[in-house]
Amino acid sequence: MRPQSTLYLFLLVNFAAAFLLSYFTLWYFVFLPAAVLGFWVISSWANILYFGLTGAMGSILPIFLSDVGSRLANAKVLAEIIGLPGGAAGPLAITALIAFLLSGIAAVLTSSIRDTGANQSSALQKP
Repeated sequence: MRPQSTLYLFLLVNFAAAFLLSYFTLWYFVFLPAAVLGFWVISSWANILYFGLTGAMGSILPIFLSDVGSRLANAKVLAEIIGLPGGAAGPLAITALIAFLLSGIAAVLTSSIRDTGANQSSALQKP
């Protein structure tokens, strides 16, 4: 498989895992699949951005698939309680931002751990 195809496959798996976690109201564990998959992806800012976006989209999409009215009403009530402008969009945007950060940071950490380990092992082998 080409590296680009592997990246697309990992992004699809990250999206599906984030979707399932969010569907079962465990969206805050969205960092787990991103951390595992980020270990095998070349660390570049574009790849990390893609992991963050797929994690955020996978976390937000289940909100709009089932019982949209009550979820948006609850988000609007939450926004009024905490004094957040924008109605129901505010809590949804914060949820998407948190999921984006969790996925992106997890992918950055594990890919940098892999890169650091590779650099240390190659430095140890040099005479």
